[in-house]
Amino acid sequence: MTQGFDAWLDDGFRAADADRSKVEEFKKQARRHPVETASRVTESIPLLMGQLHDRAVDLYGVDIANLEGLEVPTSLDLNDEIVLLMMANTYLTLREQRRKVVEYGADTSLSSQQRATKICEVGVEALQTLEAVLLNSLHEIQVHASSFGSKEAAQVAKEAEAQALAGRLATRISLTRNKRLKRALDDVRGRERNEALKGFDIVDGVARLCAMNLYLHGIGGEKSPVEAQDSLRSLGGERYDMVLTNPPFGKKSSFTVLGADGRAERETQTYERDDFWVTTSNKQLNFLQHIKSILKIDGRAAVVLSDNVLFEGGAGETVRRKLLSEYDTHTLLRLPTGIFYAQGVKANILFFDRKPASEEPWTKELWIYDLRTNVHFTLKQKTLSTSDLEDFVSCYNPENRRERSESERFKRFTYEELMRRDKASLDIFWLKDKSLEGAEDLQPPEVIAAEIAENLEAALEQFAEIHEELRVSSAE
Repeated sequence: MTQGFDAWLDDGFRAADADRSKVEEFKKQARRHPVETASRVTESIPLLMGQLHDRAVDLYGVDIANLEGLEVPTSLDLNDEIVLLMMANTYLTLREQRRKVVEYGADTSLSSQQRATKICEVGVEALQTLEAVLLNSLHEIQVHASSFGSKEAAQVAKEAEAQALAGRLATRISLTRNKRLKRALDDVRGRERNEALKGFDIVDGVARLCAMNLYLHGIGGEKSPVEAQDSLRSLGGERYDMVLTNPPFGKKSSFTVLGADGRAERETQTYERDDFWVTTSNKQLNFLQHIKSILKIDGRAAVVLSDNVLFEGGAGETVRRKLLSEYDTHTLLRLPTGIFYAQGVKANILFFDRKPASEEPWTKELWIYDLRTNVHFTLKQKTLSTSDLEDFVSCYNPENRRERSESERFKRFTYEELMRRDKASLDIFWLKDKSLEGAEDLQPPEVIAAEIAENLEAALEQFAEIHEELRVSSAE
């Protein structure tokens, strides 16, 4: 392995010497041609990561991309161990730069010129970091290696002195190596543990409970990953790789105000946001629009939604058509009743991915799994378990969603079929409901009563909304 160490060392010094002049040249190019330079940065960082990864595999048979499972082979000598750890640290630096580039590139709040400038700044930062890593670390290793590894030096010095020097250097190198690796891995694990999750809730008590739960599981640093705030108030600056959420099921956002006569009145609350496709007081539609906006490009979302989001007209139709067109809305799981504390709640989980802007619709087909028809659970006697979802997981085929197959409960609907449906409704069933065939198959009375109450409540809310619109229009 010494030959591999020497080759890598020579390559490193040549690259470092070249990079000192490259940094200044890069800055000039970034000022003159920011967009073209940003494109080079976007392409170059993944290539550098790939080359570094392949070199580590070729020389040492180690996958430095798998930092959690990184193990230094016992067969390596000290020089090669240090080089391997340097490779891992450098790979960490490049991975962080790549994350920043992707984040800036997907930030729609910036103009194309601003995005390019941000990416160029990352490029300068990456070059300077790599230059420092190569120069400082390689010089240190060269000194240690020449003193410790040179047979000629050992022959000139007394054997005892040479052994003592070798022992001290070995200890120093070993401690340096272990500290670097531990610090690097701790930094990665800490970031992944403390920064991987982020949550918001408008209710202070809920946010505190969630934060406490995370802390008990070793997640969270000085700042809690859960914040008590109104998520819908603004878009915010952060974008996320994945959003998993069960938004409030209330259909309308409202608040109570006191009039001049002291009477309490309910005022409908809407959110005026430029990133929303439509302005509405429907909380679930607002949350769905908020979620689609905070996803990164290629980010994924799984959202629990009630049935009315699937078929409601007006704002609901607009949101569905936009979501099917501009996002890859690929899967819908129709949940059974009896799994929520409120009896008779009809809910679904909608899965969709954010994609770059395109003239063609991103949704090619929507796969719907019906876990509701002729299926019912309770919170105590017949609870939903993991085994009840195994068939859905198998049909979902997370390893390759392009290789799905239809079954009795799993059906495919093309984009064209969905857009032709009345109001682009996704409220689709095809199985025969046995509860409609005879009294013996009817659901429990409390479930039926809850469903009737929910339907009446929805109707009353619609009438209240019409009344409010008429009152406002007449006042004008």
